[in-house]
Amino acid sequence: MKKFFIFVAFILLTSCALNPSVNSNISLSRNGNFPNLSGIDLQKNKRELPQLFDKAINIVAVTFRRDQQRYVNNWAGVIDAISEKNPEVGFHQLYLLQEQNLLARSLMNDELREDIFDERSRARTITVYTDRKKFLKIMKMREDTLYLLVIGKNGKIMQRIEGSANKKNVSLLKKKWSF
Repeated sequence: MKKFFIFVAFILLTSCALNPSVNSNISLSRNGNFPNLSGIDLQKNKRELPQLFDKAINIVAVTFRRDQQRYVNNWAGVIDAISEKNPEVGFHQLYLLQEQNLLARSLMNDELREDIFDERSRARTITVYTDRKKFLKIMKMREDTLYLLVIGKNGKIMQRIEGSANKKNVSLLKKKWSF
């Protein structure tokens, strides 16, 4: 039994040591722009936001809870079809989570990797651990809904849609951008 606990402790410590996630500070660059944040994608690459949004049109699904993943999956089908026809359209998913200690961040990232199998989806899914209340206040958001943001290369938020990929929301997105 002692060997088992040593093995589990070793696995946990190794997982933490290899996890590049950090708690991110929030700072605003300009009014109307996406705030500056740091996160990691599910392939363990560090990402700086909004600098990551390097396409002319970046569609960003912002989620706060794991149960919102089903809404992202619905949007992903729509947005993947759009981005295949339009190379200047990028798609990212942000999981905005409350700041955590290293072990909790490591475990959460591992759980998310288990939930998201597809490499393309893992590359576009970024976890951000930050002061979530401050983020919600700055962005005028609630944590009980998914937000789809259309962000320009300069970080400016150009469109905001709340909720799932229903007919009305998909129409709003496609009509504004002529997709």
